[in-house]
Amino acid sequence: MFSTRPQASVSGAALVNEVRASGQVSAFVRAMLAKSHEGAQGTKMGWILLVDDDVEVRETVAHLLRDEGYVVVEASDGHHALQAILTTPKRPSLVLLDLMMPKMRGEAFLEILRDIGLLHELEIVVVTAGMAKAVSGSRAILHKPFGLMELLDVVARYCAPATPGSRP
Repeated sequence: MFSTRPQASVSGAALVNEVRASGQVSAFVRAMLAKSHEGAQGTKMGWILLVDDDVEVRETVAHLLRDEGYVVVEASDGHHALQAILTTPKRPSLVLLDLMMPKMRGEAFLEILRDIGLLHELEIVVVTAGMAKAVSGSRAILHKPFGLMELLDVVARYCAPATPGSRP
């Protein structure tokens, strides 16, 4: 299921401290937080569809992006991502797509978008822990683990600004 969770009221620094203190984080999140830089500026907004089956990764990335002023819709797999795209009146400005998911792999999601004629309408950045160098239908690849600044640079490159208060 996808969600339009409300904007987080916790700062990025508070999230970093909370996650580090819990001691129950994956190696990916630890590496991402270790590479993160505080002080990213700006209130650029845009609707981002974040597709990742790893709850911890998805929620951490969504929280960090929301903290930077982005509107984020989360999907746990390709089926829920398609549901979000097809049932939301406005297309996402950016899709951050994990390739390795159990129910529907990222490549299958891209193929369906191609088949129904939506692939050309979407900016898609593949997020993977694998060694992929290019994925047909995507604009870029973001390799896990990545830092906050790397994530924000990619998002800023492909995410069109939205008006404040906009919703998907």
